[in-house]
Amino acid sequence: MANSKIKNQGLLDEGVSRELARRRAANISGIRYRLNFSLFPGEAMIKGHEEIGLKLNDATSPVILDFRDLDEQGRVVEGAVSDVTVNGSAVNDLRQTGGHIVLPARHFKSGENAIAMNFETAAAAANRPIIRYQDRDDGGEYVYTLFVPMDASLAFPCFDQPDLKARFTLTTTVPTAGPSSRTLVSRPPPATARTQFGSSMRRSRSALICSRSPPGRSNRSRATAVRFHCVSSFANRSFSARRRNGPKSNG
Repeated sequence: MANSKIKNQGLLDEGVSRELARRRAANISGIRYRLNFSLFPGEAMIKGHEEIGLKLNDATSPVILDFRDLDEQGRVVEGAVSDVTVNGSAVNDLRQTGGHIVLPARHFKSGENAIAMNFETAAAAANRPIIRYQDRDDGGEYVYTLFVPMDASLAFPCFDQPDLKARFTLTTTVPTAGPSSRTLVSRPPPATARTQFGSSMRRSRSALICSRSPPGRSNRSRATAVRFHCVSSFANRSFSARRRNGPKSNG
């Protein structure tokens, strides 16, 4: 790859080829993801926002992210992204093909770079990393994640290969007023708290669960290193919160 053009078009085939994985692993490091998912009752499409920090050894080649969707027959189609920026400048010449987002090299520099974008990802009862389940017995709606290898790029744009580890912060936004109100309960507890305007958000290193609580509460956790085919999970439901005392952890 050179001068923003991809000579080996096989790099853009569906999935992550060995050559694409090798090239990215040799050139990209220091990856940091900041993810937000907006979870609202009954919505088949989940809106998200993402910021990616990364370090490039060489900025003469396009940066290729993985992000795909599925049609009704389960065939790969391009994922929905908008308002893409690199280092604060709008990117209007990106290309999407084979479940990849190709960002031209001219937007990058050697060293630290920042990518930001909005995206949409689907939630369904099956065959998705984000599951939306309607319980017929209690009438509740449950939203939770079920990741298997290579499913991260079906949920959000990323470098979907296990040797490109990253640090990430996960935020979920949920309604906090009216009959659809939710509060996120996380484990381990978030590290800090701050006020948000009418939205309840928590950032956590592991499972996220919803229950009712006062509006306008937000929490944040430290980032953690993960492999993205084993990304942290979340669950969403109108639960009642209970506290159970137990032995203290030494960790």
